[in-house]
Amino acid sequence: MDKENQSKFYFIGHFLNREFVGQKSLNEDNEKIIAGETLEEIVGGLWITAVQFIKREVMVAGDNFVWAESENPTQDEIDKFVTLQDLGSRKVMTMSQVNVDCLRKLRGKNVNVFVYTYGKKICNKTIHTKFSSQLLVPEKRDRANADNTVSLMEMVGQLKAIHSVHYAAHHSSWVMWANFIQSAPLNESRERLLNECPPAHLIPLFRSVAFSDNEKMQSARNGLQVTDNMIDSFKHQLQLLTKDFETMRQSIARCIEMMGWRLKSLEDVITSNQRLVTAMANSLQPEENETSQQQENLIMDCEDVDHVI
Repeated sequence: MDKENQSKFYFIGHFLNREFVGQKSLNEDNEKIIAGETLEEIVGGLWITAVQFIKREVMVAGDNFVWAESENPTQDEIDKFVTLQDLGSRKVMTMSQVNVDCLRKLRGKNVNVFVYTYGKKICNKTIHTKFSSQLLVPEKRDRANADNTVSLMEMVGQLKAIHSVHYAAHHSSWVMWANFIQSAPLNESRERLLNECPPAHLIPLFRSVAFSDNEKMQSARNGLQVTDNMIDSFKHQLQLLTKDFETMRQSIARCIEMMGWRLKSLEDVITSNQRLVTAMANSLQPEENETSQQQENLIMDCEDVDHVI
């Protein structure tokens, strides 16, 4: 690090491989110190690390995709595959925008180096999906003379026969591995690539398969532990639900008990009022007085002569 600090330009590059803009990095953070005395030295240092993630460039014309004429991009084409991002300001720069002033500002900083496998023209997921369906998993030979689906599936079968003992993954990951081998330069030996482990940009898509009895037992234990943790989670939720239900049940019981008290109290009030009204009615019976007795004495029985026939 002391030697790099003495260089005119230097920064810490975090190389992140992507197949389209916005995609999650396909590799772990590959940290490299980029140092040099000139802009050309910096570009050369970036290219040495970035080229390991770069494949053949893809040319885009609407919904049509073709491979570029050159199978192996050169350093002069770095702007087609690489962009920089200052982690401090989050500013993204193309390589054509990088100059001496930019390098002075980046001195000693951490910089994301985004490396696009098939070039920056694969700029979003939609275009990447169309590109994959046409070139990565083609239904027939294209102008670049890519292998057809039949041969691709045959290679997938070969890969699984050789490596399924040690690796497991979704079918699409095996297809991507087979396509990587078929897209390799002609000077590469397919036989050698078939027997090697997955390439660096695909290895995160695969997981190791347990092959010894101890590993299988440990894997089974891990699976049971995960299941037990899931059951504990459901058990905790059930306990909370039971507690909430008990609280609601007690609240409803108290409400019912309170309504019973209110109804009994109302019945008692009604009964008391009825007794009061009855008592008042009994106390208001008519009684004879002196005047009524005098009037009664004046009444005489007379013979009815007006109605005699």
